[in-house]
Amino acid sequence: MKRQFIQFVLILLSKLILGRYQPLVIAVVGSNGKTSTKEAMAAVLKSHYRVRQNSENQNIPIGVCLTIIGGQAANRNVWLWLKNFWQGFWLIIWKHKNYPEVLVLEMSEDRPGSLKYLINLCQPQIGVITWIGKWPVHLCNFKNKNELLDEFYYLAKSLPPEGALILNSDNKEVLEAKNSTQAQVITFGFKEGDIKIDDYKLYGIRDENRIRVGSYFRLSYSGSYVPVKIIDIFGKPQIYALAAASCVGLKLKMNLVEIVAGFNNHHVPAGRTTILAGCHNVWLLDDSYNSNPDAVFAALELLDDLANIVLPANEALIFQRKIAVLGDMLELGEMTEVAHKTVGKWVAESVDIFVAVGQEMKKAAEVAQTILGENKVFIFNNSQEAAGKIKEIVKAGDLVLVKGSRGMHLEEVSKALMLEPEKAKDYLIFADPV
Repeated sequence: MKRQFIQFVLILLSKLILGRYQPLVIAVVGSNGKTSTKEAMAAVLKSHYRVRQNSENQNIPIGVCLTIIGGQAANRNVWLWLKNFWQGFWLIIWKHKNYPEVLVLEMSEDRPGSLKYLINLCQPQIGVITWIGKWPVHLCNFKNKNELLDEFYYLAKSLPPEGALILNSDNKEVLEAKNSTQAQVITFGFKEGDIKIDDYKLYGIRDENRIRVGSYFRLSYSGSYVPVKIIDIFGKPQIYALAAASCVGLKLKMNLVEIVAGFNNHHVPAGRTTILAGCHNVWLLDDSYNSNPDAVFAALELLDDLANIVLPANEALIFQRKIAVLGDMLELGEMTEVAHKTVGKWVAESVDIFVAVGQEMKKAAEVAQTILGENKVFIFNNSQEAAGKIKEIVKAGDLVLVKGSRGMHLEEVSKALMLEPEKAKDYLIFADPV
């Protein structure tokens, strides 16, 4: 069954379903943090509404339409596509009382016009812009960064006056979107915002053969605040996701106490900022799902925070070395070389050992070698090579960050380092079945 035909039918069904059921549509866009933000919003809102969100990162037209219909990706399975079509027709013919009241839809800006198309299709009432990086992913598909920014700002322009635009106020280019909207603007951030994040710090607990890490912080809004303590969610990108979800909750008349209670329903998506027990008493920070320069910087910052964490009874975690295993950052266009060289400098100033994977990250390694020395920088052509050699590089007590673009498959390196690799599919996302 041809992709063009499938997309045509799904879009037609989606338009009719949206018109019939009139759900509140929340669009989540940005170059970083979309999936975590989408999941956090769904977790917060599910205590008050029937909510559906994209599964994983089904954020292109077919995936968004399947979310609206409630179908599932069928790849080349003709019968499953026919089942999806039938489900869509049935929703139109027979009104279902349990159809979602709220759709939280992550939307991709992978090529010019793609995000505008999804916005016009779904007509969101609430829009969320998570982050816009200095060198955002997919930049290679656009003439320049301004053309990409125009995709994001189109969301702001399209929102109705009674809607809301949720913006990360710590990001200058995100905040610029407030000048393009007639909707209510609600901001969040560590530095400033309607929802302000204060007193953020990490804590850890021992749980059998691994360390579990969580966050303390305080959410402030309009003169009041709520303290938050949450386990297994840490790192500024994940806290941004919770703050963005809080803004949506406030727009929908939830109070801070109700919103924070919903945080307990949130789980960080696989492949993002997860601490795993590694072989040879190594601690693994898996962030292998995707990468870009801003995300690498945040991960290196988190690596520093983890190295200073204190467990209950003032037991300090002593890590022997900090190691970064980084794969190529793809789809950066003409900024690819300068972005990788910049990352090379950041890494060399942050870690003891650097493992570079891929041809582009080799340029970062060359920069890092001038600072760390050649004996502390290792270069591999691909994730398979790195996975085969990584155990020879790490030592007991090391803290290892693994991160790379989706196409680099750095999850293979994380699996090689895991104490229980047979559980890899529970924590990592693989291109092919494990």
